[in-house]
This record gives sequence, structure tokens and C-alpha cells, in this order.
Amino acid sequence: MSESPTLASTRRAVGVGIDDFTYTPPGRRAPVLSGLSLQIAAGERVLLTGASGSGKSTILKALSGLIPEDPPEGADPSAPLPEASPVPGVALMVQNPVHSFVGATTGIDTAFGPENASVDPARMPAMVRDAHAAAAFSSPLDANPYHLSGGQQQRLSLAGLIATGAGAIALDEPLAMLDAKTALAVRDAICEATEGLTLVVADHQVELWRDHVDRVIRIGAGGQILEDAPAGAWRADNSRGESALGSEQKSLRGGSERAALIDLEVPATLEGRTLFAGPVHVELYNGELAALTGPSGIGKSTLIRYLLEETRERAGRRKRAAKKAPFRAAWLPQNPEQSFVARTVLDEVKAGAEDPNDDEAARAWLEATGLAHLESAGPFTLSGGEQRRLAFATALASGRDILVLDEPTVGLDDAAFGAVAELIARALVSGRAVLAATHDERLVRACDRVIALEAAPGRDDLRESIECQQPSDPSPAPRSRASPTRRAPWLPISSIHSRSSRSPL
Repeated sequence: MSESPTLASTRRAVGVGIDDFTYTPPGRRAPVLSGLSLQIAAGERVLLTGASGSGKSTILKALSGLIPEDPPEGADPSAPLPEASPVPGVALMVQNPVHSFVGATTGIDTAFGPENASVDPARMPAMVRDAHAAAAFSSPLDANPYHLSGGQQQRLSLAGLIATGAGAIALDEPLAMLDAKTALAVRDAICEATEGLTLVVADHQVELWRDHVDRVIRIGAGGQILEDAPAGAWRADNSRGESALGSEQKSLRGGSERAALIDLEVPATLEGRTLFAGPVHVELYNGELAALTGPSGIGKSTLIRYLLEETRERAGRRKRAAKKAPFRAAWLPQNPEQSFVARTVLDEVKAGAEDPNDDEAARAWLEATGLAHLESAGPFTLSGGEQRRLAFATALASGRDILVLDEPTVGLDDAAFGAVAELIARALVSGRAVLAATHDERLVRACDRVIALEAAPGRDDLRESIECQQPSDPSPAPRSRASPTRRAPWLPISSIHSRSSRSPL
């Protein structure tokens, strides 16, 4: 597809870089980045990979100018702290696209960047349409961003970056929350939409990007560069982290007596929407690991919310107490930061523990999840992978006999996955039951039971995910994409201003 003149006039690749950059998040004693220097040339395409918590997300923010550099040693402590200074021409997509939505409709959301750049309102409709086409975003312009499938949400977020005219695009784990087929389609859309621009991607899945980037950089502790090589010379690490949940462990789970902790018929219609082709039977026994699978956006998280309510402790056999009863299940949400209630990592684990006054037990769970060195840090200063492990530690510390995990391994490299697998195995051997909504084949392979969700007929919001289930080459030619989809009619500019009042970022 030839590039739209509207976009071509504003899109020019720019180089990005940092020099001897050190950054310590608020509440942390040790820097996340320490003396890091990194230069990326205009038009270069780079993949950042490395262990969970190594600082990849922080590097993207530093390259974008969204975090301030630490003051030099010996600086006057009474002097004002440095402030972030966004780098012109650089746009960042955060790991969860929902966190970046600012508009009530997809059209309003994409228009946010041009509007804040004081673009002539007469030009904005064409810019938004062209950005949607470049990102292969096919949903209507009046659709609610929060009702889109995962793949369409990622495409909408990408379109928002493209509409700004940025010459460098930074993407934080853009495929992490997508099923395998949708991830391939979104990756191809990213490669096509950023053709000719500078692209920096943070992702654990090197195999998905190696043929589409120029360099692969492996990041170690403190943001140190351990390896920086041309993509063609990169050697994959084939180590796996799933042995703790292997078939040889299944005989150890739950002891000899099996009891159904969940035995429910979930209706096809939930929260006012018909999601599934029919009722879904969910059965889960002690010591059993079950996977809840299906394309991105099918309703796995919605089904989990239903299960959590239906498995509350009951006041009697048939009657629920007037006041909501405690949950029987411990829940790890897809966005773990939504569950945080404490100021420090240690206090977060204690807040949900069986004994909230037992510091030693809480520290043991932090040690088990590799977070002991961060016990005094604020939960919101952790990386995405670290936040997920913290929520996992809190769920395990609760002592509840059912663990419900919503995408528990998103953003985890193989080593971190192995640590989480060991924790799940420990919970299973102790007789707990674990239900995990997941796209991660490493986890699915280890499950005793797989509950595969089938979408209700006619669900247009899942069109992309369902189409992506068709067989496809897992490594198509770099930077190629199918013909653009038909554009939906544009909302009048007056509608934008009347439906959304926003201030510049």
C-alpha cells in the first residue's frame, strides 16, 4: 500500500539515544538504569530483550524523554529535582493499550494527538482515517475502545501514535496479551505501519521479531547491555521454564482424594452480552491445573468475574448473605496494578495474607517470587513482570484453596516463567486448584484440563481474532500486510469537541 500524502508529509525518521543515563524510581534505593548509553540511528529497527525486571520498559521511557535523569553525585540536595522532557518526534506505546486510551470513541482517541498539536481541524478527519488504515484498524470510528478485541486495541493504540506524525515509535511488549495468531497479524501491521521510521520494541519473544529488525539488544540487571548484535547473528536461547509443571509432576498433585472445588454451568450471556456459543461447564478439582483458552477478547476475564462471584462463601446451602461474603478464590487480575492497596511490596503481600501480621511468611513469598530485594519499593514502581509476580505472591499468601489467574505469565521471560511454574506446582501439590486464563502455550501444555471457549455466532468484535485462527505461516515475509480494510464514515469534528474535553498532555 502506498503511503497517504497526509501521513507522508509529517512522518520522517528520527534517531534516539541516551548517554550515561541513570534513573532511580521514587521509593527505590538502587537505580533501575545505571550509566546506560544507547544510540539508535534514524530509520533503524531495534529489539530490546532480556530478563523480566531488567529495565526494558524504563529504557523506552528514557528514550522517549518521559523520565528524568538522576541528578549528578554531589548535587545540592535542596535544588529542585530534574523534570522529564519529552523528546520531540518520539511516541511510546505502553504495554497495556487500555492505559493509553483517552477518547470515548476510536475516532476521538486517534484525533487526540493531532488535536493537541494544534492541527487544522479540517485536516484531522483524513489524518485519522489514514492512521487507521496504516495500522490495519478495521473497527468503526464510533466504536468504544474498551469494547474492542485485544488485537484491535493494539492496532488502535498504534494508529494513535502514527497520527502524531512521530518519526520514532517505541513499543512495550505490544504482543504480550494476544493469542498467537492475532500476535502475528498485529506484528505484521506494526512492521508495515512503521516502514521507514525508527522502531524500538521491547519484547521477550525474539523469534517473532528477529526477521523484522536490524539489531537485537539483550538487557541485564541495572539496564546494562549484555549483548548488542545484528539480528541475523543473534543466537536464540532455547531454554525452557516449564519443567516444574511437567507431566511427571501431575501424579504428585492434590493427594489421593479429589474434591470438586468448582462445578458450575456458566451462561453464554454475561454482563448483558452473549459471548459464547453455549453454556460453559467449568469443573475444577483440588490439585488440578486448568486452562481457560480462546481468542483475544472472547470473554475470558468476564467469565472469571462470574466465577469469582459464584464461588463466594455462602451463608447457607442455598442463600447468600445479605452482605457480600468473602471470596473463596484468590484472584490475580490481568492488570495486576488494579489490585494493589499498600505502599510497599512487603505490605502488599501482608495485606492479602492469612496472617497479615506475619512478616516472616510474607518475606518467604517474596523470596519465592524473586522480589525480596524490592520489599521496601512501591508496587507501582515495579516493572510489568515484577508487578505480576507481586500479585502472584499475594494470591499464594492468601491461603485460599482456589487460585484464579488471568494471564499470569504475560511479560515473563523463560526464567521468570520457570519461577512462576514452580509456585503453581507448589500450590497444586498442597491441594489447591488453579484456573488460568491464558494464551501461553507453555502453560497450556502443562494443564490437566483445558476449557476452550467458542465465540457466539455473529460477534463482529472478534472478527480479527477468529480470522487469525486460520492456518498461516508463523514467519511471513517481513513488513508485509494484506490490503487495507474499508474505512468507516468519519465523525464530524464538532462531534469530537462536544463529546470530549481534553487538555494537552
